[in-house]
Amino acid sequence: EEQLATAKVPQDILDQWKMGTLPK
Repeated sequence: EEQLATAKVPQDILDQWKMGTLPK
């Protein structure tokens, strides 16, 4: 469930993840 993983991360960081600017 992606929601569980994303819930631990701030929305700002989430957006960066979607852009691929942060390491996995």
